[in-house]
Amino acid sequence: MVWKELTLAGIIALTPSSGYLRADDTTIASNSGISDKLQAQVTRLADLGTTLAYRGKFQESLEAYQRADKIKPNCDDIIAGMATAYSKMDEPEKADALFRRSLKLDPDDFETNINYAGHLCRERKFSEAIPFIKTALETSPKNKVALGWLKYAKTYSMKQ
Repeated sequence: MVWKELTLAGIIALTPSSGYLRADDTTIASNSGISDKLQAQVTRLADLGTTLAYRGKFQESLEAYQRADKIKPNCDDIIAGMATAYSKMDEPEKADALFRRSLKLDPDDFETNINYAGHLCRERKFSEAIPFIKTALETSPKNKVALGWLKYAKTYSMKQ
């Protein structure tokens, strides 16, 4: 995992890169039809959204992701960030729609699958969560968070 210092909107944090600063970002920016400057702005906004979510500031996180989405629509990571914010803000319908939209763009994304599974478990939809956890485990078979969610979902799906 790559760690970097993020300083935006008065927040200084050491945060894991949320996947927006991959080595192939220049290619992504060129192929997506947006300039390097706009791609950098999207990256900053997405990383700000991630940092704000880690701090429990979900409304502000959502706003950062929405600003990034206006610049670069249909980016699965940005859509998943908005979905997570809505989930944490107890807006399950909006979260569900955005998680599904993100997974249509990248069905194998670990973070989106595990976050969607967590969302479904919080909504007490345990059996629906299991396939998403299993997809996440295909990417990272020994991930303790995913294994924990799988055990939790299986346990409570049997009790329903």
